Amino acid sequence: SDINKDYTIKIKEKNKQEKNIETYSSNVDQCGEILVEKKELLDKIAKFEESFDVVSVKNQKDEIDEKLLKISNLLTELENAEKLKELNEKKVKLLGEVPCGDKFKSCKFIKDAHCSKETLVDLVGQVQSINDQKEKAESLLNRSNEEKINSHLENYQKLMEKRKHAERVVLKTDLEKGKWQNSILSAQNELQRINILIDDYNKNKNLIENKEIFI
Repeated sequence: SDINKDYTIKIKEKNKQEKNIETYSSNVDQCGEILVEKKELLDKIAKFEESFDVVSVKNQKDEIDEKLLKISNLLTELENAEKLKELNEKKVKLLGEVPCGDKFKSCKFIKDAHCSKETLVDLVGQVQSINDQKEKAESLLNRSNEEKINSHLENYQKLMEKRKHAERVVLKTDLEKGKWQNSILSAQNELQRINILIDDYNKNKNLIENKEIFI
């Protein structure tokens, strides 16, 4: 009969909703596990952040960068001074090769070479001075400390990326968990409605079947 067919459909719907509730509950549990795992990670990161003085490490990094820049500038300065010294050395060497020697000082070439000879003395001192400054700057730069500071900052940046990712996962999983919890409530309400209909049918089963006989 139509009533029996309807009853069979309701039983199928009931089974379906019970299965849905089971699936949704499993999804809620999975979301819960992910949230616990990510929140534990965020707690560990937060504790590490409290103990890690990032401002101090960044200041040390700035100091190192400043020293490296100074060394780089001194190297450029030294290179330029060396080139100038080399140029003047060539001019002085040419003066020694000129047969007239120190005569004809008014000659532009000889005059220029004499200037180069005087400048050369200053340049030698300048090159030495820059070299001394460069060596001093390099001695102040602790290479092992530089590597350690860079490593600390690199690891800190990686950890901050992990934190951002974990925060995104927590936000997304919270929303998913809420969605599955709402699905459970909807399925439970539907199951309750179906159960009432099935109970009504079972209560009135005999009455309905007897009534069908007389119709």
